[in-house]
Amino acid sequence: MGRQRKIQRMAAYRRRRAARVFRGLKRRLGWALLGIFLIFQILAQLFYPSYLTLPLARYNREPYGLKHRDDMVMMEQSKFVSTRLELTGSYGKEQVDLIKLGGRLDESANFNNLSYYPKKWRWVPFSILFWRPDVLTLPITFDDKPLLNYTLNYSKKHSKKATDASISIRDGNISIKDGKKGLSVDANKLRLAIKNKYIDTSGIVRLDVPEASIEPSASSADLLHVRQQAEDIISKHIVVSVAGRQEEFIPSKEQLASWLRVVEESGKVKLDVDSQVFGDFIDAMDKLVAKPAGQTIVSVVDDREVLRQEGVTGERVNRLDFEQKMSSILFRPGVYKYISIDLEPIMPEVKTSYSFSHTQAGLQAKLREIGRRYDTRISLQQLNGEGWGASYRGTESIPSASTYKLYIALRLFDEIKSGRLNWQSSVLGTTVDGCFHQMIVVSTNQCAEEWIRQFGRTALNSFLYERGISQATTFTAEGAIRTSSDDLLRTIIGINDGSLAGGYERDKLLDMMGRQIWRQGIPSGTQGWTANKVGFLWDYVHDTGIVHHPKGVYAISIMTKGANYGIIAKITRELEAQMYP
Repeated sequence: MGRQRKIQRMAAYRRRRAARVFRGLKRRLGWALLGIFLIFQILAQLFYPSYLTLPLARYNREPYGLKHRDDMVMMEQSKFVSTRLELTGSYGKEQVDLIKLGGRLDESANFNNLSYYPKKWRWVPFSILFWRPDVLTLPITFDDKPLLNYTLNYSKKHSKKATDASISIRDGNISIKDGKKGLSVDANKLRLAIKNKYIDTSGIVRLDVPEASIEPSASSADLLHVRQQAEDIISKHIVVSVAGRQEEFIPSKEQLASWLRVVEESGKVKLDVDSQVFGDFIDAMDKLVAKPAGQTIVSVVDDREVLRQEGVTGERVNRLDFEQKMSSILFRPGVYKYISIDLEPIMPEVKTSYSFSHTQAGLQAKLREIGRRYDTRISLQQLNGEGWGASYRGTESIPSASTYKLYIALRLFDEIKSGRLNWQSSVLGTTVDGCFHQMIVVSTNQCAEEWIRQFGRTALNSFLYERGISQATTFTAEGAIRTSSDDLLRTIIGINDGSLAGGYERDKLLDMMGRQIWRQGIPSGTQGWTANKVGFLWDYVHDTGIVHHPKGVYAISIMTKGANYGIIAKITRELEAQMYP
């Protein structure tokens, strides 16, 4: 019995010891697994991709984690293009696109905020969960010139002069009507208010216009001393006759009173004739004595007039002569006055019909007609088939917008060819390859501006001029890089045929141009497919590219001001219909 108990105690001891060892191993294994997990978690933080937003990033208070840089840039560019400023003033509300005010989007600023994760914090386990950046505004700055032009025009449009007190007749008696306050919009204050306004991401940015009231220069009290003069004027009996006609016109007292306005001259209040109201009287006369002009029909084929049918010349009251005579007698003594006025000729309206032959001359004429109609610059060259080419205002130098990035690409290729750079060289935290993709496919500015800084603006000019680009293209102009539609056409043709870019670089550029995201211009207007590069800055909208039409290949550059990509698409359709009927 004693031996059996001893054996049982030994067995129990071994079981307890085995349990303790197992628990120890289990604890050590748990700590080991935790350590391995923490190591992998820290490694994940250390190597978290710089091209993604942080997992818990937010955009306008909405989750926006794990978004690729290119996707965010495209989203913000779309927001920027569609964002409008809504100005609220005494007159009501008016909206305008930010891009037309000279707005520029910093495409990298918000992404940098949402992807910023300091290295020292990456060593702290789970610290990525505590970085929760949020952006609420678009990072936009304004170029001074277009913003100044807009605010000056806005001020001119919405500022109103004060209405001075005036004289009228009521129930046969002279009465004095009180003046009204005017309104002044300070263009400088408005410009500063726009520049300092936070641009949120809602699509509509609202701003109250800084306004000030203007007191009338002449009050009802000021008119008391001209009352007698007004009574003398409206008591006149005036007969107006038209040379060679039998009609006579006698203005009533009410009409005479309505012509009078109060003006201030050298600090004194006086009466004068209101040309606009007096013009209404002339319009009424013209309805009885004027003879409308006919219409001259002109037919033009390929910019050459082939037929003209002259219309009949009309006639109407000579306004300037009549107003001068009326002003003269109104302020001279005397009750009974007679005026004889002449009629002046009205030239017939010219209506021109255009037609175009299917020839080189017809294409040139059609392109000029389109250019005049849309106030744009166009250069075009067929690369096979008939080989026709045409240009309208093709040598004019205007802001290039993002089309200048084609010139940067040529200079970059030269650096790669010489061995000074390669596609994997570092630039702005990424590679030349990554930067090139952003510059061409997404059309962001950061990489292009960095390469301008590296290459030098004057050196870029020299590089381009040595390759046949004209001095209409310049990186050293004040305000913005400039180019012409002829230079863009020369460049795009040189890229396509290999004379300006060859081999892998040429193929890569044309491939990216075929995949770039802005497809509303030439690509939307053609029946073929396009490798193109767009540009938009302020109210300039451009597009240039190689078009592979089912009936032929051609190069085209369209540079517009105050138009849009819909107009560029329409121009493309019209020119294709002329080339490939």
